[in-house]
Amino acid sequence: MLENKEWKNVLTDKISGHITKELTGLCSLSQPSLLRRKTKENLVQLKWSDVYEELSERCPLFLKFLLASVSNPSHARNIHKKGEALHPPMLDAACQLISVFNAGLDATRRVKSIALKKGGLKKIGFKRLASLNNCLSYNSTITLMEK
Repeated sequence: MLENKEWKNVLTDKISGHITKELTGLCSLSQPSLLRRKTKENLVQLKWSDVYEELSERCPLFLKFLLASVSNPSHARNIHKKGEALHPPMLDAACQLISVFNAGLDATRRVKSIALKKGGLKKIGFKRLASLNNCLSYNSTITLMEK
């Protein structure tokens, strides 16, 4: 089926549309995502296992795509490159993509910003990383930490 270019395009469009619907549902204000959390208390409680559970419930196709993207058969014997060991980097990438999709779902960017500031990252480092959506801007981080 995937060898047929026309079928492949139709299938790809359907899957892409479904993933977009899943992500749009994740953005819902009536059922807010844990990635929308903003307070220090909520950010401290943010766990990768909770992010994984939310994606498995609300965005299962997106999560399957992510899992397929990091499941390299040549790493099958390396415990550091398979299973749950892959969840933090995979989920971090997913959260970064989700925050590009909807800027309000930036809890992991907030957590990373605080960690980077506490670790001593300079203003220029924030400028470079914020331009890649890896963290908040320097000024936003300072404001977040003052709250």
